[in-house]
Amino acid sequence: MSTVNKNFFVNTVEILEKDFQEFAKANPEAVILNEQNYVQFLKDTTDSLLKAQNNQPLKDQLSENVKEQLSGLLKINLRKSNNQTEKVYVQVPSLVQENGLFGDNVITRMIGMSYKDVGSLIHKGKKANIGEIREWKGKKFQKTVNGWVPVKGGQGASPKKEESDILPGAEKGGRLEQDAKKYGGEYKRFESIANSVWDKIDGGQANGSKAESLLTKVTNALDQMDNGKWNDLSDDSPMREGFADIYDKLEEAKLELLDRI
Repeated sequence: MSTVNKNFFVNTVEILEKDFQEFAKANPEAVILNEQNYVQFLKDTTDSLLKAQNNQPLKDQLSENVKEQLSGLLKINLRKSNNQTEKVYVQVPSLVQENGLFGDNVITRMIGMSYKDVGSLIHKGKKANIGEIREWKGKKFQKTVNGWVPVKGGQGASPKKEESDILPGAEKGGRLEQDAKKYGGEYKRFESIANSVWDKIDGGQANGSKAESLLTKVTNALDQMDNGKWNDLSDDSPMREGFADIYDKLEEAKLELLDRI
């Protein structure tokens, strides 16, 4: 089996055993692996990769997929009362709270992650749509109108349910439903334009004259958004972030298309 490079870890810290025990007690959701569990984790991850590669032997190093999962583990040296140490591993993504923020505890403070938004760490690339699920260091997160939140039980909300978070029918009688009734049609229209343009870009159908045509479409959509009804939404409206994401997605598409003309 390949040797695990220590650089794959987010960090390595040392903590007193009693402090770690207090952390574990106060954070039951934290996934903690002892040395034996870690070895099994590595074996399971590697076996899964081998199976996906039709049992072809690994090359000189573990795949990027395995590295990504390993980099989500924080290696901790527990300092015991007799001054000996014991190694344990904490899966950093398991420290993300339901609101998408890291909690504040002895571990997150040591690695500078207290109160940070996991959304700033997830690989962005193409702008994510509301309801989209992405994986970060072996754990899945879903984009909602309130940001990225952990996916429970390995599955996100169904597209229909997630759509209701921002479209008519959400939170009956609430602020979000009222905004959705007024701006839902506009939201769907601009989202459809952004998605269709990116589908063509990703599908290699946006070069030369086609890129020019798409650029015109995107520019017109941005002009319309600049003067759209959604600008009347207050800054604290959950729906405003959804429109802002679409606008950013169109801006990114504009830059991409300019490079292709």
